[in-house]
Amino acid sequence: RERPPVLIASARSAPALAAFTSLTDFHLPNTKQYTASTVLANVACSSLCPQMVALPASDRDVAHVGRLCGKLNITLAIRGGGHGYTCQAVKDGGILLDTRALNHLEINEDKMHMTVGR
Repeated sequence: RERPPVLIASARSAPALAAFTSLTDFHLPNTKQYTASTVLANVACSSLCPQMVALPASDRDVAHVGRLCGKLNITLAIRGGGHGYTCQAVKDGGILLDTRALNHLEINEDKMHMTVGR
């Protein structure tokens, strides 16, 4: 499938890209990791193409992406296992937040605090 050029929010492209590059890991179309993140079990979703894939390393990265998408009015799709049949794990345009690598959970019961990451 052909991937769109990166044009996040058209006029806001440069600020959006600069903000997202502060993430631990992100991928643009036509890269190996982008393809790995956007291929889902449901082939009906195969025509959907996000503008960028973000691979958060922590709960802070997840919050960062969420805040930026909200502030810049960019569509956000969140991928977990990637096998939902309604194609909610990937959207045309916007950002795909691939959370599959967040496989560490630390709970501090005394402080009632939880940390998520790799």
